[in-house]
Amino acid sequence: HCWAWLSSCRLLLMPVKVALEKWPMFIMRAYGSVTYDEVRLAIAELVAHPQLRAGAVLFIDNRGVTSAPSIAEVAGIANHFAEVFARGLTKLALLSDSDEVHGVAKMFASFASTVGADAKGFRDETLALQWLRGSSR
Repeated sequence: HCWAWLSSCRLLLMPVKVALEKWPMFIMRAYGSVTYDEVRLAIAELVAHPQLRAGAVLFIDNRGVTSAPSIAEVAGIANHFAEVFARGLTKLALLSDSDEVHGVAKMFASFASTVGADAKGFRDETLALQWLRGSSR
């Protein structure tokens, strides 16, 4: 799996990767067939990031994801995000370009609300970024 970062134009060989784009926004980019273990590793990377603190937001770009974890795995992933929110992440937007992945994103947002997350699925990048910045509901 190979994808290009939104602004850095680097090519990476990782189906799920996390980076700090510009404080306070982290970006998690996923591509191809995403597995539970890959997402767990990305969450661990995010939790370990020294810039993860109160006020951070996360933009999860799922454009290009061809298959996602199962419903049970999505619930488990949402539970793993509890630590991310405990460290200060305030919002999480999930951008999808397919009906299947968008449905999984909406399900994740529902599960994530049970661990105190403010998460929402989007089909439009501009709306997702506006919501993360607090200028849209």
